[in-house]
Amino acid sequence: MLKVKLNPDLTINDFEDGKIIIVNKTNEGYYIERFIYDLLLNAKSDFVDVKDIDKNFLYSGEELEDFIRDLVFIKILLMEEI
Repeated sequence: MLKVKLNPDLTINDFEDGKIIIVNKTNEGYYIERFIYDLLLNAKSDFVDVKDIDKNFLYSGEELEDFIRDLVFIKILLMEEI
């Protein structure tokens, strides 16, 4: 089971149809479409299971998990240490 939450050390700004997310620790910025950012809000305040992030099943399970792992790698999401 993979549990993640939104990194609280981010600067988030509106940009066109999405968000620019800056990881404050690295100063790296990333563009994320608004509907994807809205999905990530499910993990804003606490660690949640990856399956609970996309409740509308916009992505297949494997596709979503790969995407979430990419966001963990670039520090937009934090993975729960078990």
